[in-house]
Amino acid sequence: MVVKSDLDAYDAMLDSIMSRTFVDGCLMDVHDLSIITLYSSMVEKARSIEILVGNRVLDSVEVIQRSMIEQSVYLKYILQKDTKRRGRAFFYGHKYKEIKD
Repeated sequence: MVVKSDLDAYDAMLDSIMSRTFVDGCLMDVHDLSIITLYSSMVEKARSIEILVGNRVLDSVEVIQRSMIEQSVYLKYILQKDTKRRGRAFFYGHKYKEIKD
């Protein structure tokens, strides 16, 4: 089970990556946004699950967990190979779906 210290470590890891990667005016590309957004969203979903389980409110946990698993699959796919193209495709595909809806 994930505990608060693990979640804090995940946030610290994201902050460390951001501070080391985007320095000296280095711009964030679209594929970077996809990766960071997916990762950050997964951590927030883990926090939500932790709170729900701690309060014994288990009705929504499966829905949040499924969404988190889907995001981990997207992230793994983007990072496997051709990261720039796949990250951009995910970003623009997601934006297109939002506009369409």
